[in-house]
Amino acid sequence: MNAFAVVILVALDGWIGSGVPKQIERFGGGPATVQAAFLKFPDQNVTVEASLYLDGDKLLAPLGEPVPLTVQPGDDPRVLAGTFEIPLPEVKKPVVFRVILSAKVKDQAGLPCGDFRIIAFPRNTFSESLADPEALPEIAIAGKLPGLRELLEKNHLRHRDINLKTPDALPPGSIVIAEMPADTDAAGYFPDTKKLIFTSGSPASIPWILEAKEHSFLVKAPPPQDFRESPSAQRMLLELLR
Repeated sequence: MNAFAVVILVALDGWIGSGVPKQIERFGGGPATVQAAFLKFPDQNVTVEASLYLDGDKLLAPLGEPVPLTVQPGDDPRVLAGTFEIPLPEVKKPVVFRVILSAKVKDQAGLPCGDFRIIAFPRNTFSESLADPEALPEIAIAGKLPGLRELLEKNHLRHRDINLKTPDALPPGSIVIAEMPADTDAAGYFPDTKKLIFTSGSPASIPWILEAKEHSFLVKAPPPQDFRESPSAQRMLLELLR
């Protein structure tokens, strides 16, 4: 067996270890950026490619050409890390795609080294799922939460920034979206409100975990890099607005 055949996926979308998710979510109609890292033998020039297939249960339909991993420099010669830019077609409803990864050294034939699924959503899902924006309550925001304010402004949703030091100043029934330190008792904040709280500073070995209770969500992970590109974050926000 060739040495490079032991190249295995150890991280996907930033998560390291046994909690690697085998299914991620993206919007269709554009390139899906997926972070990935692999273990390999040192001092080997390994190329990893991702091939996209329409997942038809027992039948896979290939879509386009394989996409190479864009490698990012690192200090550990055993780790091959970078991103895939996987082109996804536009979809009118959620569609499941399968990505099969292969690795090769120089001109040798590639060998499978991992796979995962992408669920693609229509990009306009959030806008089309909203009720009358004027009738919805104002959203209170605490933290950076990249892309959230832009998403709310695009959809004409009222919002304002609040101070985490005065969590009891909000009226009952308010909607809160916040980023809090991982060691904070986030569940005890903002009583009698509907809330979506991300805990920043969580160890990278912890997988994406959701706790849902009484129209509220506690996400034991940092917020998405961009709310405008996160189907899961937008779905949670829609749940709060219902």
